[in-house]
Amino acid sequence: MEVRDGQGYVEPDDDADLTEVVRSMLNWDDADNTHELRNDDVETVTDDEVRLRSQ
Repeated sequence: MEVRDGQGYVEPDDDADLTEVVRSMLNWDDADNTHELRNDDVETVTDDEVRLRSQ
């Protein structure tokens, strides 16, 4: 994860097992390499993990 101007961005590993449901929930297109992680999508953030909000 990277933070630019206060906004989080995620670049999933090529071998990351993200289901189509998760990609759809986050509006992530497979063609994009880096994805904006919107505040509305995040439930909590700790030193170890970012927990997504369930829809």
